[in-house]
Amino acid sequence: MGAWVALAALGLGSYSADDFNRLDIPLLAVYGEKDTKTRPVIEGLMVKVPELRSTMIRGAGVECFRENSGQWHHSLRNFLRTISSNIHKQ
Repeated sequence: MGAWVALAALGLGSYSADDFNRLDIPLLAVYGEKDTKTRPVIEGLMVKVPELRSTMIRGAGVECFRENSGQWHHSLRNFLRTISSNIHKQ
């Protein structure tokens, strides 16, 4: 696996920081501002897993990828560009 984009990011809470560190791959978690269950999980993980990249989609809830697909796709493209340029530098 070259990267992990967590669309249903609530499940990330079942993994430990050690689990993520063992993966050693880029990780993007996207969540909605109004998603009261996922947001605290992601914000807590950001403290434990500094490599975690996250995007909060303003005004969106659980289905942020549907509620604001433009911002979701923009975040995904930026993430993919970043990891692609890092791969080419190696």
